[in-house]
Amino acid sequence: MDPVADMLNQIKTASKVGKESASFSHSKIKESIANLLETSGYIKSVAIGNDKKFGKRIEVKLAFKKSDGTMVPKISDITRVSKPSKRVYRGAQEIVPVNQGHGLAIVSTNKGLMTDTQARKSGLGGELLCKIW
Repeated sequence: MDPVADMLNQIKTASKVGKESASFSHSKIKESIANLLETSGYIKSVAIGNDKKFGKRIEVKLAFKKSDGTMVPKISDITRVSKPSKRVYRGAQEIVPVNQGHGLAIVSTNKGLMTDTQARKSGLGGELLCKIW
């Protein structure tokens, strides 16, 4: 069981089928990832609430862009890079831009979660959690 992978999979599935939102259980790392996706423009908004049946939940509203007159989700794909069975660590110089700069990678550093560009600018490496484009 990998809760972060479950969260990313729910967001990916919701965007593929054209849903406007996705909801999943709360944790600090999931909240940080959702906030990074919001500041990067892949998600419209992040809301944290309580559900009587399921407890504390995070609900994200997905962002869409107009392409050829139709609304297309901004998230094309999400891949989990570092897994519980195989952790992937990169130094600041080893973190390469995702999809030639048109994507985003989330890196867990000793200063918290950052995007790949923030980590390179700060000169920090860490665990490469996921890639989004």
